[in-house]
Amino acid sequence: MSLTELEWAKYVISKWVREERNLVPLDINEFISQNPELLSDVRSNTLVFLEGKNKVAIYVVTRGVSRDEISREIATKCVAKLRDFVDKIYVAIPITYRFLVDGRLIKELGIGLLVYDLDKGSVEELVPAKPITRPKVAAVDLRRLEELEERIANIEYRLENLMKEVSELRRTISAIERSLLHPDDVRRMVTDILERELSRIRRELSSYVPTAPTAAGVEVAAEVSQEVPSGATFWEEYLKDHPWVEVLRKRSKEGGESG
Repeated sequence: MSLTELEWAKYVISKWVREERNLVPLDINEFISQNPELLSDVRSNTLVFLEGKNKVAIYVVTRGVSRDEISREIATKCVAKLRDFVDKIYVAIPITYRFLVDGRLIKELGIGLLVYDLDKGSVEELVPAKPITRPKVAAVDLRRLEELEERIANIEYRLENLMKEVSELRRTISAIERSLLHPDDVRRMVTDILERELSRIRRELSSYVPTAPTAAGVEVAAEVSQEVPSGATFWEEYLKDHPWVEVLRKRSKEGGESG
């Protein structure tokens, strides 16, 4: 069974890469498995090799395509679909097409160019491939990211607990507010307490029975009785200007005005 042109070209190129460049072939099925939906379109035309730890892809173009088609295949298949999975890319074209390739496109894309001659079974590298550069995240950034994720998780946990505490405080405040007395009730309560205390003091003073005055005290009592108005008792006059009783009266009055 004879080989197709594509199969023969892939055999010649693979033999040259292994013998001349000492690269190790990579199973194409293993390579395609990285992204079957994207890479299935390039399965039949692609060879993949290992150069140390780097992957090198070679996209094979056969005869029967125009210059525009070659450029389109290079841009849409060779580069667009392979660059995210390999470290270097080559496009291999028949030797008769070497002048059909847009050199500026090859240079701009940074890919290598191989030409093969099936009659001679030879391959020549016209343009070496440049390593594909892509942004890499440093290990320290990864550690920093893990630390930030852990801190965010801790903050979320603490925030959840704080929200529970806030809800509990709100319930407590509502209960306190419901239990508070109205200012009028507080004023009446204070007034009642003061009145009861004054009544108690009056009762205690009125029930007090003084001992019989001595001879020396008769003269003092007579002087005091002269100063007491008619019909007033000694204790009523005594409480009239007593400073402590005056303080209680002022507090009672202030409590009434504040309402």
